[in-house]
Amino acid sequence: MPRLPYLLASVLLFAAAGIPAAAAAAAPVRPDHPSAEPGNCPRPDYPAEAKSRGEQGITTLGMLVGTDGAVRRIEVLGPSGSAVLDTAAQESMARCRFKPAVLHGQPVER
Repeated sequence: MPRLPYLLASVLLFAAAGIPAAAAAAAPVRPDHPSAEPGNCPRPDYPAEAKSRGEQGITTLGMLVGTDGAVRRIEVLGPSGSAVLDTAAQESMARCRFKPAVLHGQPVER
């Protein structure tokens, strides 16, 4: 399958004093790339299974964002080493809303 241009995000999952947290990789805002709208990306649920095993890691995801800002497709580009954490990162990012990329003044899938 041909690779499509993806928005890349790294999601960091860790337990600090038992509290889950997430961070997305910051990238310069460019009109030809989608950008996250503040407050529109929920924190990933820290899986109880991963927490009980003390798992933590960084999952790098590639996402295709539609013209409406919804995530159309997500691919794990860099796994964390824990399938449970990778799934939690994917599920969280699937709920995000983005400003779509713009080309010649029109939103485009990217």
